[in-house]
Amino acid sequence: MMLRFFLDRFIQAIRVDAIPSPVESGIPSPYAGIARFLPYIVLFLSLSLTLCFWFLYDSSLKAREYAFYKDKTQEISSHILRRMRRDEQVLRGGVGLFNASIDVTRDEWRRYVSSLKLSENYPGIQGVGFSAWLLPSEVEQNVRQIRAKGFPEYTIHPAGNRPAYTSIIYLEPFDWRNQRAFGYDMFSEPVRRAAMEMAKDSGDAILSGKVQLIQETGKDIQYGILMYLPVYRHGIPTDTIENRRKAIRGFVYCPIRIRDFMYATLGKMPHDIAFELYASETPNPDSLLFSSVQAEKLVVPEPFKPDYQSVESFDAYGRRWVCVFKALPPFSANLNWVSSVAVLIGGILVSLLLTLISFMLLTSRNRAFDAAITIRESENRYHALFDHSPDGIVIVDPETTRFIDFNDQACRQLGYSREEFGSLHLVEIECSESVDAVSAHIQRIIRDGSDEFDTKLVTRQGDARITHVKAQFTNIRGKYVYHCIWRDITKEKKEEQLLQARLHLIEFGYTSRLDELLTETLDKVEELTGSQIGFYHFLQDDQRTLTLHAWSTRTSKDFCRAEGGGSHYDIDKAGVWVDCIHQRKPVVHNDYAALPHRKGMPPGHAGVIRELVVPIFRSDRIVGILGIGNKASDYTEEDTEIVSRFADLSWDIAERKQVQESLLESDNRFSAAFNKAPIMIAIYRLEDGTCLDANQRFFDVTEFSRDEVVGTSPAGLGVMSGTDWEQIKGQILRDGEITELELSLQTKSDRKLLCKFWGEMLTVSAQACLLAIAMDITEHRKMEQQYLQAQKMESVGRLAGGVAHDFNNMLAVILGLTELSMQKLPKDDQVREHLEMISKAASRSIDITRQLLAFSRKGLISPRPLKLNNLIAEAEKTLFRLIGEDIKLAFKPAPDLWTVHLDPSQVDQILINLAVNARDAMPNGGDLIIMTRNAHIDATYCQYVLDARPGDFVQVSVSDNGMGMEKETLDHIFEPFFTTKEVGKGTGLGLSTVYGIVTQNGGFIKVYSELRQGTTFNLYFPRMPEEAAPETVPPRTLPSGSGRVLVVEDDYLMSCTTSLILQQMGYQVLIAESPQKAISLCENKDTLIDIILTDVIMPEMNGKEMMERISSIRPGIKVLFMSGYTADVVAQRGVVAEGMHFIQKPFDMNTLYNKLTIALGESGET
Repeated sequence: MMLRFFLDRFIQAIRVDAIPSPVESGIPSPYAGIARFLPYIVLFLSLSLTLCFWFLYDSSLKAREYAFYKDKTQEISSHILRRMRRDEQVLRGGVGLFNASIDVTRDEWRRYVSSLKLSENYPGIQGVGFSAWLLPSEVEQNVRQIRAKGFPEYTIHPAGNRPAYTSIIYLEPFDWRNQRAFGYDMFSEPVRRAAMEMAKDSGDAILSGKVQLIQETGKDIQYGILMYLPVYRHGIPTDTIENRRKAIRGFVYCPIRIRDFMYATLGKMPHDIAFELYASETPNPDSLLFSSVQAEKLVVPEPFKPDYQSVESFDAYGRRWVCVFKALPPFSANLNWVSSVAVLIGGILVSLLLTLISFMLLTSRNRAFDAAITIRESENRYHALFDHSPDGIVIVDPETTRFIDFNDQACRQLGYSREEFGSLHLVEIECSESVDAVSAHIQRIIRDGSDEFDTKLVTRQGDARITHVKAQFTNIRGKYVYHCIWRDITKEKKEEQLLQARLHLIEFGYTSRLDELLTETLDKVEELTGSQIGFYHFLQDDQRTLTLHAWSTRTSKDFCRAEGGGSHYDIDKAGVWVDCIHQRKPVVHNDYAALPHRKGMPPGHAGVIRELVVPIFRSDRIVGILGIGNKASDYTEEDTEIVSRFADLSWDIAERKQVQESLLESDNRFSAAFNKAPIMIAIYRLEDGTCLDANQRFFDVTEFSRDEVVGTSPAGLGVMSGTDWEQIKGQILRDGEITELELSLQTKSDRKLLCKFWGEMLTVSAQACLLAIAMDITEHRKMEQQYLQAQKMESVGRLAGGVAHDFNNMLAVILGLTELSMQKLPKDDQVREHLEMISKAASRSIDITRQLLAFSRKGLISPRPLKLNNLIAEAEKTLFRLIGEDIKLAFKPAPDLWTVHLDPSQVDQILINLAVNARDAMPNGGDLIIMTRNAHIDATYCQYVLDARPGDFVQVSVSDNGMGMEKETLDHIFEPFFTTKEVGKGTGLGLSTVYGIVTQNGGFIKVYSELRQGTTFNLYFPRMPEEAAPETVPPRTLPSGSGRVLVVEDDYLMSCTTSLILQQMGYQVLIAESPQKAISLCENKDTLIDIILTDVIMPEMNGKEMMERISSIRPGIKVLFMSGYTADVVAQRGVVAEGMHFIQKPFDMNTLYNKLTIALGESGET
């Protein structure tokens, strides 16, 4: 205070007008003597003040110097951290792309990275890529897929066996540096693996430690770091570490060249402060990432001890980062010694200057005024900068929160005049929702001296503007105030909000229905524009009818109760909300009530204050409209742009969603058909035969696993020969398809399969491929061969039956006439001997026809219930005599053998034929074993044995240890007249007869034989359902051979022979050469007929049909049927039936006599 008093007095003393002139006053001035010493007093006082001020300034300078040092170090750290966060957003965009799409293609990834403009917006990032997570079983398939997409040299490196792999499959821009990393397994390197493990487990973005990037070459080598953000599979929960490990799909990552990163982050490197960045808990030379001294090649004198140095660390992205700062000589020189010395010298100079001024002021008052003017101009320049700044600047009293000073830009940004703004308090421009946040920032300003933050300020019109504020707590003229500079970032935030909303809708669209997508779109548009009503209509193809497809959630819940969902509207009858269709552009109605052509609202619909409706165009056609309404303020061009962009986006997502759903449905149908097909299907690459895929049926049949098949050629796998593959390849390249080609395939267990093969050429990933379809016809071919064998045997049987019929008719004539002739000749007549020889030859011929009938299963038999053990035991003696002494016969009967229904004579015939066959196979003797047992046959066995059927059977096995047979012989043994014996030693009907008897009785035969190993015949006879007593024919008293017999026979020789035989036996005979003649004779009531002997098969009608007509004329007439045809043909004519009498041609006189007497002796109708 004394200093100030003295200075005031000093100025007053030196003022010219303050020192009265002696002339004017007439008395000496009391200051006149002092004035002479004033310059010296000024010099003394000013030097004293200079020293005091220099001491105080030097102290405060050091404090400010350290504060400035701390500000710069914190600024560097914050710049690095902010840049890391910006880089993280790049990766999050990539993860969002994967989450929003079922499968991100290489082209989509390229477009996404290109849109980021890395070199302009994110310098330092070498690229943005995606590394796929692969299990060992997925590596080969991954390599094949990438190579198939046009990268034939792609491989995963480094090589080696690991429990898990990663492979960089996308990396953009795909320049010469990044191509070096294509296919690199980052998980194989410990530093990268540690970061990837942490990212996978946490789900957050993680930065790796210090590495040398794969992209580095021999020039301009830099260390780098990598940022990873995990991508998880859709539909798998990620709430726990275990779930996240199971769901991992890969990593979106970016390699960062640290020197490029630091220069892009900080711009020009400071030369006054050196800093080093370490990727470790403590500074460690091995973890040094960046040194500004090394980067700028600064020369630091040795020895040098910095005035200030500090170590600052911060935790970010999964690790601690350490920054070491040191003040270099330029820093201390600029801010410490130079400034302090400058103050001291300046003070001295000022002191001298004041001294000089004191002299000058005594003589020049005008210069003092000039100095005042200069100061005022300087203040004006400051105020010009203050007033014309593009940012708002205010100075706030912390006690009253009133604005002490402010510039015009602050008023304009909030819409106030200077007078209005000057009367405001800080709290009056704060948004109500930001009050608490601003209070927290004020406390931080007071505590730390400054702060930087975003907040909302309210305009005079009530709109909220987002501003970025830089504030300092500073002292002006001894009073602490808030010095604030703000910038309006509402537009930037709006763009960021729009981008987030667009990304949200894209991701939302892939997991929601169409109606949910449209509702979510309307909700977002309402939120972005501050509206309360939203609706979405589709315009149908007729361009006349609108269909309501969605309301916003708020509209349907709070504002509208009218009927909606699916309602149709004619645009000619609709109100003003379809003006956008008529005008084909967005329409805004900010004063809805004043519109003259509005038509009102339906019941339950909310009132409309203002509205904005935009049309959605596709190919110059309007496909829909999106509208919003009831914003608190007027709609602007910005609102129109927002609504238009989201309307187009939602339509694009909806269209793409429909296409993807259609493709997914098609893929699912193809996959189901492919995997569930009952035939083998595989896809091969024609170039090298590599299998790209195969269905489950292929694996089941060939017995190979998917891992063995996929990625291997059929020849390499061994399922097909190389020759067959070349044949297939040549035919498909020549004809474009393969139809029913038969090939042999080999299974993993070396089974040979006969397959029918179809093929068609198709293109997969721009490569020519073969779609191969194969059907295993091995069993089908076996069954086909068995069926052909059965058909052949059936045909031969029919032939044998036909031959037997013709022989029977001829033999009947021969035997009948021979017998009649012998009765007329004396016993010693030589002709009688010849006739007896003829009769014997005919009888032998009858045996041959019976064997043929037995083979053809059509001979007449008399089956009855039998116990085969007893019957075989009785036949042993006969078999002993038949096979001779060199062969040992053994019979091994099974106990409790089931009963069968057979003709005993057929059993004897079977045993004799098989025994003779075995004897001839053992010329030097051997063993013949007959065994019986009960057997149950199942359906599986029946698939491999001809004529077999499921059920209970009695098995008779006849085995020998003779020469055996080859397969070729086995295929023909049951064919009639087939024999391996010498000429004259066999008829070739023995085994044919056995086959016929067994199959005629419902059984089947299985033969086992190997050359020089013997033969076994297994005969299977069906078990009788119930035990039954053998049928017996009661004894009858044969009447004398008298009566009249009507013979009906179309064969003249047969009718004459039969007539002669009957007459020889004492019967009267009438002959009818046709059924019609026989009916005519019966219609004559005067004609006496006791019995009718009729053939079965005749030209006009068969015997049964004839007897049905005769029975209507003569009820109770007796009849005896005869035929040379086989039993099946007779049965088809309806003759062989219970209660009817039948005689098989050829027959002798005694047989005919017995049959006639039995038929005549029965009473009742036949």
